[in-house]
Amino acid sequence: MSELKENEICIGNYLMELTSDDIFTVSSSWFSCIDVNILCSRPIPLTEEWLLNLGFEKIREYFTIDNEFDVFVNESGFYTHINCGNIILSSVNQLQNLYFALTGKELTHQKIN
Repeated sequence: MSELKENEICIGNYLMELTSDDIFTVSSSWFSCIDVNILCSRPIPLTEEWLLNLGFEKIREYFTIDNEFDVFVNESGFYTHINCGNIILSSVNQLQNLYFALTGKELTHQKIN
């Protein structure tokens, strides 16, 4: 899994603690110590379970939410398709950010710890 980058984190993103599997939601206070928090956090790998918990529905070989945003799966991993081509998604926060950028809606986890 790749390192977190400051410009890829938004309020409301889900991340994991670096030394455990504890999940948390980024809040505005997280940014007050961003240098430390980036070192102590990691992205959550995107999985079928996460897609389902974020409200996606599985339809054959892809996942959809509100019939307006689709995520496909192949041997290389997860991706979505927009006019400029395929966008590979490897983490939950990437999916959250792209979904918000394209739809203006937040993706929220249904079963967060």
